Amino acid sequence: MDKSIKTPWQAFKKGLTRGNPRPSGKGRRLIVCHLGSEDGFLEGADMLWVSGTKNPVTDYHSDMDAKTFEFWLEKIVIPKLPPNSVLGTYFVMRKKSDYEFEWH
Repeated sequence: MDKSIKTPWQAFKKGLTRGNPRPSGKGRRLIVCHLGSEDGFLEGADMLWVSGTKNPVTDYHSDMDAKTFEFWLEKIVIPKLPPNSVLGTYFVMRKKSDYEFEWH
């Protein structure tokens, strides 16, 4: 056992790890859309699939676009919502450049 390594930074610099490296970000993803509350998930409001089915060369962003999201929301979710429901959404914004942002 090498006892000269005292910090995680030293291990990193020597190419040592404590387990599997982080994934590269490439590959297929499971895309999940669902709705839940303190009462549990809304029955029949789930939409999930494996990314890469439209175009296996591109990343998962081509699989989940605004048209797909709006269809799910308008045709599947809203008709199933109980009266007087409040819908909150969470989106992630990614910086593409100093002047351009992209919603995810």
